[in-house]
Amino acid sequence: MDLCVIVLLTIYPQLQSSQVREFRRAQVTCESVYYAAQEHSTLDPLLALAVAAEETRFKARKSHKGAQGPLQVLPEYWCPKDKRGKLKPKCDHVRAGLRALEYYVDKRPSLRRALEAYAGAGPSTRAYAERVLVRLKTLQAVALALEGDDVESEGR
Repeated sequence: MDLCVIVLLTIYPQLQSSQVREFRRAQVTCESVYYAAQEHSTLDPLLALAVAAEETRFKARKSHKGAQGPLQVLPEYWCPKDKRGKLKPKCDHVRAGLRALEYYVDKRPSLRRALEAYAGAGPSTRAYAERVLVRLKTLQAVALALEGDDVESEGR
């Protein structure tokens, strides 16, 4: 998907040959976030990409607080549990992150407030929300430009 390549080139502006493998893994993750948001969520897939880019830059990692996946979701709150309340062994962290993000978007009066709540507590939540919103606007502009290119090429 062209959009993920463009998103990743903003993260890796001077891609080195030593980063190609990491870039490809990030591209696969980006595409999985985008398609999961399209298929299993009411969210704008571009918002999901903006959050994942800000949270992890599409790298697989676990935070010091236990958040996992590209959207840095806390499994104990957002992953499925069995009848006894224990986490099931398999959790799709992308879908769990999308559920969490959807929850906050539905429960807050604005996208900015939803992003602040998604980020958690603390003084840095406003800055986080602002960075995600700026990235979202950039992604929307890129997506619009890509659509225009598609329309142009179809007309030829």
